[in-house]
Amino acid sequence: MAGRKGNITSANSTGIITVDELFPNGFLLENYATDAAIAMDEETVAETRMGVDGKMVAGYVPSIKVLTLSLEAISEAAKALDLVNARSHQNMAIYHLSLSFSVPGLRQTWTFQDGVLKSLKSVPDVKKVLDIRTFKFDFESLDIQDW
Repeated sequence: MAGRKGNITSANSTGIITVDELFPNGFLLENYATDAAIAMDEETVAETRMGVDGKMVAGYVPSIKVLTLSLEAISEAAKALDLVNARSHQNMAIYHLSLSFSVPGLRQTWTFQDGVLKSLKSVPDVKKVLDIRTFKFDFESLDIQDW
């Protein structure tokens, strides 16, 4: 078996989104965009300020984990997220979800918990071929497990 050294393959990664009220067993993420399947914004870890005496103080602050998922226009996962969006509009309600993403190249699983679908590109741009669609999520927590 090949070692982990130098393996940055993402092609064999897998992800599942669970929405208790709509998809309690979860649905598989498939048909990721080529160059930006998932992207996480930077986290703010500390709040800092400088006193008039030139001394800095700092404190830890919890922060929202912002994640963008990019899917091809034909993705079944995009259709499932469209349903989450439609139900949110219909019921004027938010649906909480979790996302588990396994990356064999890093031998890690990233579990994003207590999230919401915050925004989405409702239809793909129509170009020579249909463009990707993006879905942005806010999560309360992220747990990274090595295996």
